[in-house]
Parts: sequence; structure tokens; C-alpha cells
Amino acid sequence: MKVSVLERQVIDFLGYQWAPILTNFLHIIVVILGLFGTIQFRPKYVTGYAAWLVIWMTWNVFIICFYLEVGDLSRESDLVLTFNLSMHRSWWMENGPGCRVTPITPPPTWAPEDHRYISISGCLMDFEFIEVAHSSLQILLAMELDEVVHAWNNHRIRSTNNPRAQNGRPTLMHAVPNLYGAPNFLQPASQTELEICLEECLFKDFPCDVDVFHLCTELMTEHRLVMSDDVYEITNLYVRLRQMISDGLGE
Repeated sequence: MKVSVLERQVIDFLGYQWAPILTNFLHIIVVILGLFGTIQFRPKYVTGYAAWLVIWMTWNVFIICFYLEVGDLSRESDLVLTFNLSMHRSWWMENGPGCRVTPITPPPTWAPEDHRYISISGCLMDFEFIEVAHSSLQILLAMELDEVVHAWNNHRIRSTNNPRAQNGRPTLMHAVPNLYGAPNFLQPASQTELEICLEECLFKDFPCDVDVFHLCTELMTEHRLVMSDDVYEITNLYVRLRQMISDGLGE
């Protein structure tokens, strides 16, 4: 997938297609974050990647509709892909398979001075169909990831010499963990019970008592203490604040 996106990024750069360039760049970043989240088991990264795939597929569907001029869309518009910054078209317009480019001299009086006026002929495939094929490939690759997930969940993990490593099918291991000697932490809950709990819950603006919260904030400001995402550092902060409050109450 990354190779196909990089190839598309290069082609869009050559064609000065600024909107696709920005979108492809975002896609590359999200793919890297998605791989990182998968390797490091970061559910938020994986969830964000899955949400981005929906946006990515929607964008490619739009590109297909744009080049096929579905509805009121027109591929002659400079606003959609180049933000009106240039009059460039797809790189494949001049460099498609079999295309012959012939400069026309002298150019018309209405042609911009910094642009050449050319005639294109002999193309084996029109550039709009090549762009549609590129976008269709990206949609197929995005859908292929769902097949990868399905294959992973239903394949069989082989046994190893490691006694802590479980073996079996991931789907069954998750749904029926007791068959593999693991406790089942799933608990059924009806929608009615969830709605009652939601109504009865009192959501606070502070994680603890208001006075304790303000006291801890003042102590952190006075002693230049900061919050941290590290579990050990935040535990040390809690112990220190608790000790400081206890010492203050004992005085």
C-alpha cells in the first residue's frame, strides 16, 4: 500500500495536483501511525487508522467521480485539485502510454506566457481513465485490509515451546477463552441497564473532592510539579501530594 501511495504522490507532484499531494501525505503519515499502533498494540492508533480508511476511500471515490465528470463535476476545474494556483492537469495527460505531444507555434494570444500550447494525440488510454484506475486500486487495497483482519482472526496459531503462548484460532480464543484455560472477563449487560446507569451516574467536573483538587493544584504550582503520562511518575506525584497534604493536616 505504501509503495502505491508513494508512486501516486510522485505523479501528483509532477502534475502539481496540490489537493491530492496533501491527501497522499496525510495518508502516508496515518499508515505509519497505524503500523506503529499495530506493532506496539496501541488501540487508539489502530482505531484512528480504521477511521481514516473510510475518509481515504471516500476521497478516492470523489476522485473517480471528478475525472468521470459525474453530476456537475468537471475535470477542467482548477479549484478542486490545484486550488486555482496553476492551470496544470494530470501528469498522465501528456505522459500517458503512447501519447505524442506536439508544440503548437505560434500559441494563441489568450494562452498564458508561462505555459506552452500543445496538441496531444495517439494515447492508448485517456488520462482520466488512468487516474480512475489509480483511485480504484487504492480503494481495493483499503478493502483488502478487511480481508487481512478476517484471515488473521480465523487462522490457527500453532503451538510453541513457550508455555505462556496460547495456540488456536483468535476468534475462538476471544469468544470462548475458557476452552483455552483463560478466564472469561466478558459480562452480559442489557441496553436497559446501561441506560439506567447512565441516568443515575453523576458526572463530576473534578476527579475528586473540589477542595482537595484545588489544594493539589496549589501545591503543584507552589512546588513546580507537573502532570505526566508515565504511570510511574504519576504514581510518585500522587504519593508526594498525599504526603504533603497529610503533613499539612498534622501541623
